[in-house]
Amino acid sequence: MTIVIADSTILILCVKINIFDVLIDKYGTIHIPSGVYLESVVNGKKAEKEDAFFIEDRIINKFVKVINIQDTKSRDKLMRDFKIHLGEAECVVLFSEISAELLGTDDKKTINLCKLLKIPYFSVLSFIMLCISENRISKSRAVLKIKKLERFGWYKSTFLESIIEKIQEIEVN
Repeated sequence: MTIVIADSTILILCVKINIFDVLIDKYGTIHIPSGVYLESVVNGKKAEKEDAFFIEDRIINKFVKVINIQDTKSRDKLMRDFKIHLGEAECVVLFSEISAELLGTDDKKTINLCKLLKIPYFSVLSFIMLCISENRISKSRAVLKIKKLERFGWYKSTFLESIIEKIQEIEVN
């Protein structure tokens, strides 16, 4: 199985659009640094976010593994130099520390950092597209999930409309 690191945005959005278990089915155990656990579960539970309890359940059932990073100096440097949050910086450090193969993020600054460092990454939208091409979800179900994303305000509706148009062009295996 592919060793995947995920940040809070990937975890939360996958829960909100009901594809978290598809993510686990595709990649097996999802690895997260303790900073992502703090952001998505600890802070989420304090704010009474339902997705926090869902993620915590997947941790308890060993579908998500929380790992403490070792190189806190690199984390702090990434946060300072690239203006990214704790969880995202720890994801980049953890990627190297455990020789991961893929990093999941929807954070623009982290995506730019992945490009700079040549770290293979995916977003929720690219994961949905992959799932369509691999017959993990149907095109019609994918469209519903993308429309759900619009409600959370993470993406511009014009951009999501263009993604929905591209879905029709995807060839399914």
